[in-house]
Amino acid sequence: MNFFPLGTAIKTDDSIAQVGTYEGDERPESKILIEDLKKVFRAKKEEFKAIAIFYDVSVVDPNTNERQTLLQFLLKQKSKVHLHILLSL
Repeated sequence: MNFFPLGTAIKTDDSIAQVGTYEGDERPESKILIEDLKKVFRAKKEEFKAIAIFYDVSVVDPNTNERQTLLQFLLKQKSKVHLHILLSL
């Protein structure tokens, strides 16, 4: 299963913005898309109060040694609060 990365933000006027990038590839690698989203958020940081990037990650469960896919949420606020949340699918 592959969860396509996406970005969203709360703008300074409290409206919600969906954020994306496109460089001609319909299915870019997730790693490239995540970096592109981070670049957009850094370039427009004065426009946003908070940002979020959602993507999947693959980890090995230390108890079972089995690979698991998790959803990761990267959340940042202007107040410098940064959260990384992992959810099991």
